[in-house]
Amino acid sequence: MAYSVLDAAKARFPDYDSPNFNVMRRTQLDAGLRALLPSSAREDWAGHADYARGAKDLRAIHAAMLQNAASASQALAALAEDRIEQRQRATTAARAHEVARHVVDHLHTHHRIEDERLFPQFARANPRIERAIALLEADHKVLNAAGSMFDQALRNFPGAETAPSAYDRAAHAAEQLDRVMRRHIADEEDIVIPAYLGLR
Repeated sequence: MAYSVLDAAKARFPDYDSPNFNVMRRTQLDAGLRALLPSSAREDWAGHADYARGAKDLRAIHAAMLQNAASASQALAALAEDRIEQRQRATTAARAHEVARHVVDHLHTHHRIEDERLFPQFARANPRIERAIALLEADHKVLNAAGSMFDQALRNFPGAETAPSAYDRAAHAAEQLDRVMRRHIADEEDIVIPAYLGLR
């Protein structure tokens, strides 16, 4: 039997196949995990004395990643749905490919830094959030697989003269990655920003 992405995620977080935990299916951070986190309101983060010591930069990186993912997804959907005028198709396709390529390349690097440095540091500093950190690491297995699917679609990216339906694969992969990135990043910030701020 083949080893799947879900198997890899479950190796890090055994309950990952539950809809409460799987980033492809969950709609919010599980209440049991949330109860382990410091009580902190998002609107108060920027006013914290330690906000500029990493939290601000991480949130800016996340915002840029989400903006690029949305931009690529919207452009590819417009190409696939034939909503781009013929004279603009080549420019739109080239720009969408460039932004999408950046999203995929940045995603893997970003996750590697978090998994190897950031997350272990926070789990050591605050063992209460270790299970929540494990969920984020499991999410990365799924997100990296979604990124790899998108990467494959980009490697076979159609030329501007092809039929709009030729963009379907890339558009679907972009939409899926954009959706799961949004869920993961929202939950990640709820878990790690309080850690950056030294909240317990």
